[in-house]
Amino acid sequence: MKLRRLNAVCLLLKPGADKFIQAYTTQTPLASRGAFIDTKGKAVAVYDRVRLDADSSVLVVAASVRDRLKAHLKGFLFLTDATLTDLPHSVYWDIEPSPAEMDGWSIARSAGALRIFREPAAETVGEDAFRLFRVLNGLALQGEDYDDPMLLNLGDEELVSFTKGCYLGQEIMARVHYRSRPPLRLTAVRESECPAELRDRLTSRVKDPGAGEDRGFVFLPAQARV
Repeated sequence: MKLRRLNAVCLLLKPGADKFIQAYTTQTPLASRGAFIDTKGKAVAVYDRVRLDADSSVLVVAASVRDRLKAHLKGFLFLTDATLTDLPHSVYWDIEPSPAEMDGWSIARSAGALRIFREPAAETVGEDAFRLFRVLNGLALQGEDYDDPMLLNLGDEELVSFTKGCYLGQEIMARVHYRSRPPLRLTAVRESECPAELRDRLTSRVKDPGAGEDRGFVFLPAQARV
């Protein structure tokens, strides 16, 4: 394992976790990623998820949005028997996961995997190396590369199901998806590929030795995508 600790928290959702996910998120109960959005389609919290069983799930969210998510869900939790409880676990990105090194919970990602441990583990990946890994693989993080954009502006197809039933914010998701397109898209680019007026907005900026210049994430207008 090659680990980098994330500024993230774990929240235990129970009971009735599957039903709650179905009713109040953009994804189905079996998906490992999704989002809570508001009625305008803006991201309240993007989550990774460990499904323990139909009744219980562990949600991993950026630490910066924990309080906002709890405030957003307060009324909905009140209407159900579900609770959202902080767990003491630490979250890491494993950039070279090995099936033989399974310990704690694991969530596969398009590159690497999230590892969740009850006890802190040793970090073996530096900040710049992790940034380069994320930028090269298009792995933006809430709290670092974006806060609360319209969810479809993230361009992350894993976050939304367009076949599930109704949920909070579904109407705007469907309207933008089927009748138009998101006006912006969060994109990983080289500095030279980024419009000059947007270069100061690059996030997770890091030197790419292979390209000989900085890379980072930026929201590009539809007509300026690279």
